[in-house]
Amino acid sequence: LTGEIRLGTTEGRFRILMPNILSEFMREYPGIHLNIVSAASPDLQDMLLNNRLDLAVFGKPIKASPFIRYTEVLSERLYLVISDNMLKDRFDEAFPACKEELLKGADLKLFQGVPFALNLPGFNSSRLIEQHLSRIGAELECIHISSHPDLHHMMSARDYAASFCLTMYLPSLQKINEENGYPLNVFPIRGLRETNPLVIASLQSRSFPRHAAALIRLISRNCRAFAAYDIPYQS
Repeated sequence: LTGEIRLGTTEGRFRILMPNILSEFMREYPGIHLNIVSAASPDLQDMLLNNRLDLAVFGKPIKASPFIRYTEVLSERLYLVISDNMLKDRFDEAFPACKEELLKGADLKLFQGVPFALNLPGFNSSRLIEQHLSRIGAELECIHISSHPDLHHMMSARDYAASFCLTMYLPSLQKINEENGYPLNVFPIRGLRETNPLVIASLQSRSFPRHAAALIRLISRNCRAFAAYDIPYQS
């Protein structure tokens, strides 16, 4: 059996998902070439519509296309990421006792004036934060904007800026702490109930052969596994 599947995902998720998916799929289907590209979510959707991709994995856009089938594989929550040193600067004598309360849900009003590294405007995580801040009447101080969440988290680990993290990035944060000994904290955000639906997308008109259907199941299984890392929401 030979052939090719054109698969796209965002840059951050490429590094998280694709090594396992590539190795697992190639063991089962060594003759099928996976042509994987990374791009921003809007570009991935355009590539699907223009028949330049067969499948894509990204956060479901606000304006869904009627020509695309979206299969949700993970409902991602958004978390606050901040180092021990930045927490101590913010809460002073209440540190480290403040951590127990923050694990019940961090009130972002308390973090106004703290420097943040944020995602680019228009990204789903940015939209979630903007809507939440508008709802609670708060504003964050942004000192860095880029589309590289892993960079944001390393900046947080080095006390440069607080940041945010979607569910799929939680294992990476654990790895940062385990490998480097950084006291990096992750807290649910109080009052933020909206989630980021991560989807496998394909054209509605598209039917897939057995090996492509197997790839879809493999991607779904790998994505759903990240739900086990979510922090219980107590507030």
